[in-house]
Amino acid sequence: ASAGNSSKVLAVGIVTCHDLFVDGSSVTTGGSAFTVANKNGAFTLTTTDVGKLLIVNGTGDITVPQGTFTVGDVISILNGASQDKTIKQGTGSGTDPVLRFAGTYVTGDRSLADNGVCTIICEYASDIGDNFIISGSGLS
Repeated sequence: ASAGNSSKVLAVGIVTCHDLFVDGSSVTTGGSAFTVANKNGAFTLTTTDVGKLLIVNGTGDITVPQGTFTVGDVISILNGASQDKTIKQGTGSGTDPVLRFAGTYVTGDRSLADNGVCTIICEYASDIGDNFIISGSGLS
């Protein structure tokens, strides 16, 4: 759709946005590609992982820590290992973080299947406990 046009367009497939038109105003974006980082073995997520697609291999758990992230931080994970990976609620000062399965009130550790992909979003961050939403394919 062009600027000022009220028609709606539905795109199917891979879409890369460089220019958006919102209410006739042009908003330029830097594209939509992820930065990819490879991880092996057990590890704890850090702020350097924010905005990245982590491709994980090897054995060991992935831990979501308390007191590290801010609201809106997003991390995506692709399990390239030949076995399920556990994504664990970590521990930290104050209350342990809450890892909530999207669309539910179910909390706790999650399992990501081989070739599964998930996204973790920091929904709430405070000194008394952080809340994260996790969703994806191959996630249980």
